[in-house]
Amino acid sequence: MYRQLKGDIEPLITVILDALGLDLIDLDIKKNRNGTVLDVITDRPRGGITLDECALVNKRVLEKLGGLPELGDRFTVEVSSPGVDRALETRNDFNRCYGRKVRVHLREPVAEKLEHIGEVGDVTQEHVSIVKKDNAVIIPLKLITKAVQVI
Repeated sequence: MYRQLKGDIEPLITVILDALGLDLIDLDIKKNRNGTVLDVITDRPRGGITLDECALVNKRVLEKLGGLPELGDRFTVEVSSPGVDRALETRNDFNRCYGRKVRVHLREPVAEKLEHIGEVGDVTQEHVSIVKKDNAVIIPLKLITKAVQVI
């Protein structure tokens, strides 16, 4: 049931976010004793969403979805950013962290190391550049087992 509901709702939310220049990172739908909860995680393509933008997204999603019978009359919308401790898994995740310090763990060595720490540089379809003090390392995305932002 939730998979179908998510499939119906996700395009509607994406239209709202696109108009605001935001990306949909994740959408989770769950039931609790107070009704249905839509958990919308969103961010800018280069990262950095404000609390006011989250409030605006919340308002617009409520307006857009308020009449959907599948949600019932008791539903809430929770809008948030991915947070700095979220794992970086996709090319878009690395783009959002452009210029920020990250720690990347690899399944095979690149430049003779299984771990690299540096700032995210250019990101392509297949690679991410990790910029260190004295050089940059080009890492294939498919070799990354774990990557997180360093706080």
